[in-house]
Amino acid sequence: MTHPQTIAVQPLPDPETPAYAALLQRSDADIAPYLDGARRIVDAVKAEGDAALKRFAREYDGATTLTTIRQPDAAFDAAEARLDNDLKAALRRAHDNVRAFHERHRPEPMRLDAVRPGVLAGERVRPIPSVACYAPRGKGAFPSTVIMTATIAAVAGVPQRILLSPPTAQGRVDDATLFAARLCGVDAVYAVGGAQAVAAVAYGTESAP
Repeated sequence: MTHPQTIAVQPLPDPETPAYAALLQRSDADIAPYLDGARRIVDAVKAEGDAALKRFAREYDGATTLTTIRQPDAAFDAAEARLDNDLKAALRRAHDNVRAFHERHRPEPMRLDAVRPGVLAGERVRPIPSVACYAPRGKGAFPSTVIMTATIAAVAGVPQRILLSPPTAQGRVDDATLFAARLCGVDAVYAVGGAQAVAAVAYGTESAP
């Protein structure tokens, strides 16, 4: 038999005290040094396109063998073949659950309400024409991020859906991310991460739209 646990909740300090001000100060980080670095990356991608993406892949991701930024169809097949069957089943189930939930909450394309006799007001909901989803990499892969973004874009009816994710040291997107992308109906996957990924889809390169 299990017993409920008691959790002690600490009250917030009085707003007039230095302790309260210190709590707020913790979230006020100085991001200026990071902005300078990001600006350098964005400017390089804007000016150099794919050459900058490959250089930053080597510099930040250790991907010395990156040759193809847009992942070829064969990469998806190979990724699916390498993945464990239990992991693939778990990703399929997660995708089905996320899709089912968001389909229930998808708004009607057009809704009108009678404000008074003869007077109607409402809203029209239309998907944006394209979206770039992002799956991060750090100490591992995050295919759940693909499912939580690309699935929703598909349910919303976005016509063009692409995914960007940092390359592995072997110069490709990891297997689980590629499998999840195909599962979610992503049109294309690009091996690029970080600020350079945002710049690539903001300005376009030879490979990235």
